[in-house]
Amino acid sequence: MTAKYKKLAIILGVASILLTVGPMAVYIVYGFFSAQLVVQKVTLAASVLVVGLLTIVSLVNKRALRSRVWIVAFALYAVLDHYLALIIVFGVCQIVDELAVAPLARWYREKWHINHEIDKREAAKTE
Repeated sequence: MTAKYKKLAIILGVASILLTVGPMAVYIVYGFFSAQLVVQKVTLAASVLVVGLLTIVSLVNKRALRSRVWIVAFALYAVLDHYLALIIVFGVCQIVDELAVAPLARWYREKWHINHEIDKREAAKTE
């Protein structure tokens, strides 16, 4: 049972990261290739750099900053022609992650740790 919970926790954790970072990464790459002006590419690159720095700061402070997504979204607005699809994709991925995937990942991670401790205790009893 412990291995099953571990596998599900890892799979859902990776899915949560992909739902958070995946759409942004895809749109950033798409933005670089679709931008026709150098100013657009510089704007996008600068905003990605700022978001990278904010991510490092938030990791050091162990605090999640939600504004990072919107900084990239504003930069992509300056580059992309079809911005509505970006908003829908970001929104759907974030909602699915926050309401389903992340809570399930957390739940399976807790179950995994609980069963791991139970397995340790049972192994100690048999020795």
